[in-house]
Amino acid sequence: MLLLFIHVLLALLSENNFVGASLRGIAKPNCPTDCGNLTVPYPFGMGKGCALDESFELICNSTFNPPKLFIRSGNIQIYNISDSEISIFNSVAYSCYNESGSSDIVNSTTSFEETSPFTFSSINKFTVIGCDNYAWIRGLHLHGSDYMTGCMGICTNVSNVLKNGKCSGVGCCQTPIQKGLKGVNITIGSFDNHMNVWPFNPCGFAFLADENHFRFGGARDLSGASKLYLDSHVHILVDWVIGRGKRNCSQATECKANSFCTDDEELGGYRCSCNKGYQGNPYLLNGCQGQFRI
Repeated sequence: MLLLFIHVLLALLSENNFVGASLRGIAKPNCPTDCGNLTVPYPFGMGKGCALDESFELICNSTFNPPKLFIRSGNIQIYNISDSEISIFNSVAYSCYNESGSSDIVNSTTSFEETSPFTFSSINKFTVIGCDNYAWIRGLHLHGSDYMTGCMGICTNVSNVLKNGKCSGVGCCQTPIQKGLKGVNITIGSFDNHMNVWPFNPCGFAFLADENHFRFGGARDLSGASKLYLDSHVHILVDWVIGRGKRNCSQATECKANSFCTDDEELGGYRCSCNKGYQGNPYLLNGCQGQFRI
């Protein structure tokens, strides 16, 4: 009897497509679904005809082990994909000094194509780490306006720096950014070439960071050795929409059965979601399916 019950249960699950994987985002038929440790859901896709259009086309670079996922235009690596956002790896601007005050300064630029569905999320904070540093960020808004803001990190002794992960303005400064930026350029500088703080803080850093992901590491982040950590562990959150700047829900054709459409009025575009009681991928035919309960 137990064996019969198992066969019946498996048949029901197969018939209704309620296996666990079907409740996640999936790709178009005959298209790859995974790149390394990441699942790539439609409207994103890898390979010709697998994405909604070229702006959603991603590249899986298998020369890495495990393979890494990149936005098609530009060398921007993707860390995660959700139904409204992607996380990308950071580009950190830094200025490092030796004991005599000589410097090595590298600024950073990250931008998306004008026609892409991506913009920087306002959940990111512009962050400056250092005891003798200032930095500013310039950006271009999707509506064409220029944007600029800045921050500075000041401290005279490492003992003044909080060790609880909070960016208080002492050794670490954060400020919000405007939603809808298509590109950002970060410039960093120093007030006194770190001459008075060099023993414990030879370098300063400036970057965007997902405020839910980044935690200030205190003295560790003030050391030059922290650059590798910052480059590899700090992520930026990026918003994405369908039909950005051109269409809204009244013109939407991408939302399939058992789903609904939501306009993003600030970004100009929309997203699809499964109706209450359904799960799956709202952009695929029969992608949203009812929940199966035993």
